[in-house]
Amino acid sequence: MKKRLIAITMAMALILSFGGCSSGIKQEVHESVKTELSNLQSEHDALKGEKESIEANLKSVKTEYESYKEKMNPYEAIEQADAEARLKEIEESKAAESEAKAESEAAEAAAKAESESKAAEEAAKKASATTEQKNALSKAHDYLDFSAFSHDGLVDQLEYEGFSNEAATYAADNCGADWNEQAAQKAQDYMDFSSFSRSGLIDQLLYEGFTQEQAEYGVSAVGY
Repeated sequence: MKKRLIAITMAMALILSFGGCSSGIKQEVHESVKTELSNLQSEHDALKGEKESIEANLKSVKTEYESYKEKMNPYEAIEQADAEARLKEIEESKAAESEAKAESEAAEAAAKAESESKAAEEAAKKASATTEQKNALSKAHDYLDFSAFSHDGLVDQLEYEGFSNEAATYAADNCGADWNEQAAQKAQDYMDFSSFSRSGLIDQLLYEGFTQEQAEYGVSAVGY
């Protein structure tokens, strides 16, 4: 359009410069320029209409976008709340795991310390044991390899062998026997030999020197 305006301007300049030309030529040029100006005006109006249409469309799109954005705000808030809740849940889970791990490690450390303390105590006892106590402990192991005994029953057997009560008690205390398992083994020995009722088997184990709790464990272990 700019080039056409330049051409029209030049044409008008020619009209003015050839003032002496025939009126027919001047009229013809004038009409041509007039026609071009009319065409330019039409194009200008068309472009103006297109511009206004584009601006209206842009305004409509902007309005729709603002409306959509307003509708989406609650959902964005919900998503944000969900994300924050999930993050909090993850953080709490990690904190719980860390706390549980710390408690487990502390419990393991305490158990290890207790075990080491008992081992040191037992080592000290063995180191300070008398010859009689050492021999009683050795004899206790021999008996336990052969048969099942209660703590008190083993003490009685060692005293029967001539050991002092102190040496026999030392041996029973330090032989490492699980008295519940000894009760279960003794109960099985009785069941292999004869038939017993539950109460009768408990009485027999009590007679052997087992505690009530150990006797009940023993009869439960053999199926009663």
